[in-house]
Amino acid sequence: MKHEANGERVFQEDLHFSFMEFGGNNIVHYNFDEEETNSEKILATSVTNRIFLIHDKDSGKEERHIGLTKQLGKNYHCLDTLEIENLLSPAVLQLTLKDFKLKAVVELEFNEVTQEEYVDIPFIDVVKKLTTLDKLRKIFPEVKANAVPKLSNKADFARSAVAHITSWEDLSPSAQKLTTAVYKFIKSHNSHTS
Repeated sequence: MKHEANGERVFQEDLHFSFMEFGGNNIVHYNFDEEETNSEKILATSVTNRIFLIHDKDSGKEERHIGLTKQLGKNYHCLDTLEIENLLSPAVLQLTLKDFKLKAVVELEFNEVTQEEYVDIPFIDVVKKLTTLDKLRKIFPEVKANAVPKLSNKADFARSAVAHITSWEDLSPSAQKLTTAVYKFIKSHNSHTS
């Protein structure tokens, strides 16, 4: 059995756990309630019988959050932040945005902002609070009427952010809370393995 220095187990992805991502609105295609047999939706428990669902706070989706909480109970985690990117600490966010600066820009200037100031605002507004968008490569699509732009390439942005997270202290308090919940879930389903 593999342990870290602090005595906690080390789990391996695709052996002890797996992640399946979903786009926000794709969740409506899944049924998390095994009791509901007349649904035309995909029965999520037929994909896996151990689900820990993490969902953005998403304003205006309160009914969805209530339904998922009812179906999954403690295995549903609604983020404390509007979008998952809002979990990033200001320090990690600044380092990540530097990876997306325009080549002609020598140095990005950042405003002092705490995570508490941006947990509940669209991520594009978080970036605008920190620095000016015109000094970054295009990371948000053109703004459409009445729509809040989302990151153009979340995967590249996520890879960059993860590369800058090298210690527990790099995680925001909200990210630490989520990490602890995920770890406890994985551990609870792997107590029999070595």
